[in-house]
Amino acid sequence: MPAGGVDIEGLAFQAGTLYVGLKAPQTAAGAALILRIRDVLPALQTGVLPPELVQRWAEVPLRVSAASGSVVQGISDLAFLPDGSLAIVANSPKQMPADGGGALWWLRPGGPPRLLRRFPGLKPEGVTLTPDGKALMIVFDTDRQPPLWVRQALPAGR
Repeated sequence: MPAGGVDIEGLAFQAGTLYVGLKAPQTAAGAALILRIRDVLPALQTGVLPPELVQRWAEVPLRVSAASGSVVQGISDLAFLPDGSLAIVANSPKQMPADGGGALWWLRPGGPPRLLRRFPGLKPEGVTLTPDGKALMIVFDTDRQPPLWVRQALPAGR
């Protein structure tokens, strides 16, 4: 990605609002950004998105330990959980220090992100609730190999 570019990867929809997770850029402090687009359906129908509907919703510091030290991660995908919290999968942005494998994070409203699981050597790219709503399904980009997936229990302590 060219310097100054925007890498949008994560999308979640809830109550007429679209949430957009950015892989890059991060804030000056190294936090990933989540944007909120209110009333997105009328904007999609008309093809007009008034700028006041787009807001910075959250700055999420996603840092993991790697061989090179502390590494910033960007958002690959996000999914709302039944309690209103967010499951976030993340990995290091292109042309940034490698993280050695992505991670699953949990973001409760008003709280800091909590690291739930690392995936050494893997790049998580998608997360969603299972059809029964009792677990998460996480998919991984394996480049030219068949994709992998894992079922992950919902975070405890909700």
